[in-house]
Amino acid sequence: MAWATPIRRGEWLALTLILLLAAALRLGAPGISEFKRDEANMMTRALDLARGRELPLLGLSSSVNVPNPPVSVYLFAVPFLFSDSPLPATLYVGALNVAAVALTWALARRYAGARAALIAALLYAASPWGAIYARKLWAQNLLPPFAVLTVFTALLGYAEGKRWARLAHWPLLALTIQIHYAAVSLAPLSALALALWPRRVRRRELAAGLLLAALTVLPAAIGAHRDGWLSPDAWRERVQPGPDHARILSSRALEQAWLTVAGTDIHALAGPEQFRAYRATVPDADPLFALIPLAAALTAAWWLGRAIWRRRIADCGLRIAENQMRNSQFAFRNLHVPAKVSPSNIPAEEERGGIQIVLAAWLIAPVLLFTWEWTQVVAHYFIPLMPAAYLLAGAGVDAGIGAVRAPRLRRALSAGMAALLALIVALQVHSFATLLDFVDGRATPGGFGPPLHYLLDVRAAILARDPADVIVISDEELAPFDEIPAVWGALLDSLPSVRFVDGTRTAVFPAGDALELIAPVPGLRTCPDAACLDAPETGVFPLRPGEPPYALRPAPSALPLADMTPIAPVRFANGAALTGYALGEGGVALVWELAGPGGADAQAFVHALDASGTRLAQADRPAWPGRYWRAGDQLVLWFDLTLPPETTTLYAGMYTVEGETFRNVAVLDEAGAYLAQGAMIPLGS
Repeated sequence: MAWATPIRRGEWLALTLILLLAAALRLGAPGISEFKRDEANMMTRALDLARGRELPLLGLSSSVNVPNPPVSVYLFAVPFLFSDSPLPATLYVGALNVAAVALTWALARRYAGARAALIAALLYAASPWGAIYARKLWAQNLLPPFAVLTVFTALLGYAEGKRWARLAHWPLLALTIQIHYAAVSLAPLSALALALWPRRVRRRELAAGLLLAALTVLPAAIGAHRDGWLSPDAWRERVQPGPDHARILSSRALEQAWLTVAGTDIHALAGPEQFRAYRATVPDADPLFALIPLAAALTAAWWLGRAIWRRRIADCGLRIAENQMRNSQFAFRNLHVPAKVSPSNIPAEEERGGIQIVLAAWLIAPVLLFTWEWTQVVAHYFIPLMPAAYLLAGAGVDAGIGAVRAPRLRRALSAGMAALLALIVALQVHSFATLLDFVDGRATPGGFGPPLHYLLDVRAAILARDPADVIVISDEELAPFDEIPAVWGALLDSLPSVRFVDGTRTAVFPAGDALELIAPVPGLRTCPDAACLDAPETGVFPLRPGEPPYALRPAPSALPLADMTPIAPVRFANGAALTGYALGEGGVALVWELAGPGGADAQAFVHALDASGTRLAQADRPAWPGRYWRAGDQLVLWFDLTLPPETTTLYAGMYTVEGETFRNVAVLDEAGAYLAQGAMIPLGS
């Protein structure tokens, strides 16, 4: 079979060049990668493990509201053992994907031949989506090498009879599925291997392999039990499709798999406003790129059809032999029957047919899994089939060339195929490199986020000042749910204190020295226009052309309320004291002084009352999260509330929400005794 062929020097050279291409696309310019909420939350979890702060038992939540197992966090913790920057971790993902290209070559060479392997590796190396899915901290981006190893060990163990591979296959399968649920499409291949080569199944080995697989699942099982995920009621309650998602049979899975393998539609990363501008910079080569999935699909169909036909012939031959045996004058006892079936008794063609069935099923299974849209179907669900597609395409091209018997015609066809392959690869590399340059050089709203290297410039400036406290001002404040807090919580993980403020409705003035990082979002009350960026002590960090910059400055100590009316401090039981208010057009601001970290997160309220105490209007909003409070901080909460003309008094305070129970935070006297459920503030006092 193919694996017995020695590797020649020219083949090693070609493979080296292919891997260099794969590395250039996956490791080159690592700062041009996205770093959004998912990447930031993965980094935070991995840092928690690498720094010994926490052993995660569950990973990030999946798109179907089920938490992923923690295996991806464990894998990402490796680079964070050595650095708290996301850049080495991004290169780590790229390196694993370069290894996936090498493994695909090894698998293809063993079972499809040297030329097919080089074609497969080249197509995978140049794949635009293969490179895109190797350049950021996504769990699914770790899948390719594990997917190839899972299939490889299945074939080595059951088609070739290698005991170590049979033992390794099952824990590898379990780990791969735990990295991302899309890899569950590999499980049918394992079942298929058992069915195709039942003589190689050893019960003790299978039990040992399954036991090892179960051990890999143990952390996730403990975490699921801890968080109440193991009951059917929890699944019915929590696992719900999106409001706009209909569970139907559709061709979307085939379409997404096709474009992923072909490397088309990468213009989507330029966003809805800029994708046409990107497409104008590259030739329209989609018809050429479509030849790759077409070749893979035709090869899979050919292999499966041939395997079924040969099995039918074999069954027919077996029946003829049985009939001849019954009619033979020789006694059955005189026949020589091998005492034991061994690999040497199995025809090589039979083994090759079974292997081809598994490899074809590798391409088909992920598409079948999502043809029934039990969840929203997205392109990255088809990362596990990419190695199979390029292997099949390479095998198909190789077989097509080999089928031509005339030497001259075969040489001409080989040269033509090489030229076509070189053209496709060149166009794919060009389209990908142009995309990187495009998204790095202009704003792409709704598409590729600000590249990582822009954020790392801001991070470096902050870390150089070694601040004791950083306040990040944006239009969000809840990590890990909100994007900007998640991103900067991860990037500034090494600092002792990083706090987040929704600057569109909240302002914080810390008692001690602090840096204020102002995100490029509109409507901030503490930095409402470009004028605040012109102060001498403010550092400005541009992003891409068309995007507003980040700003870094010492946190101001003066309240931005020139018309604030101070009142006698009203102390609340959660450590906040109401010290003043301000009235503006269409809004009310309450000023607080904090005594220290708050307890449960609270809601703040303000009511407008007339002279008789009748409530005329009210506004409620979340107060600043209690975990961010520090002693001596001044806090301003703005409320969207228009006061009726007859308003004479404000009634203000805070309350907590526990399920469906609302509890007011009590007002306390000097001795700490209960006074009231809120503060009465006569206007003009």
